[in-house]
Amino acid sequence: MKPVKYGVLKIELDRYFARYRGKDEPYLNFANENGRYRVLYKNISYAETEKRNVLLHFEGQKQVIYKNMKEISALLCGQPQFVQCHQSFVVNMSFIRGVEKLEAILTTGERIPVSQPRRKAFMREITDYWGDIL
Repeated sequence: MKPVKYGVLKIELDRYFARYRGKDEPYLNFANENGRYRVLYKNISYAETEKRNVLLHFEGQKQVIYKNMKEISALLCGQPQFVQCHQSFVVNMSFIRGVEKLEAILTTGERIPVSQPRRKAFMREITDYWGDIL
């Protein structure tokens, strides 16, 4: 009913945004012996090769995906914030705090190796990404 009171409108809009937050954001679906997962790409910190599978690190968890790194790398690197820094690692640049020599230091304190052949392309990608943010 008109006129709409600001307090009522704010409560309804807050309820709407709380319910539908993240519905349109891109995500990765996968299943393993622990269950089924739906993870927003922005919450994935990095993926690493573990034996013949991939170990995905997100929101303080580590879960195995039964695919090879080539498949996961294609999925993740299709998103603008991911870069492959090593044959066995794909990292989310929004989690990188700094780069020292041949290692990327994440906000979690973990160190991810950067291979010598990929170093130049990696540094170009991270510089572009940080430049866009700054």
